[in-house]
Amino acid sequence: MSGQNQAQKLSMEHINPWARIIVYVAIIGVIIKFTPILDILEFFLYFFIVPLVFLSCIGLISADTVNMIKKSIDEAKEVAREKIKEAAGNVNQQSPQQTQQSTEQSESK
Repeated sequence: MSGQNQAQKLSMEHINPWARIIVYVAIIGVIIKFTPILDILEFFLYFFIVPLVFLSCIGLISADTVNMIKKSIDEAKEVAREKIKEAAGNVNQQSPQQTQQSTEQSESK
């Protein structure tokens, strides 16, 4: 029972919608502040996107090559989405009893 009570305490379902928005914005702010996500995106822009656009504009890379690169990026995003859905589906398929048992096992360790 203690695992179930703890899960209910950590649940965001009982919080008002405006409070949830504040919490989510705070979490996103902390992630942006303390992780190098924006730096990684900036490097990706400078070292991949800008040269790709430049080379395609001057004609050294054909439109078909650019479309192929875009297609491969879209396929990678789709694979990532499918894996996330599978992982979420596996979590949702667990019965409450299995979830409670796994919580109790992790607490006993």
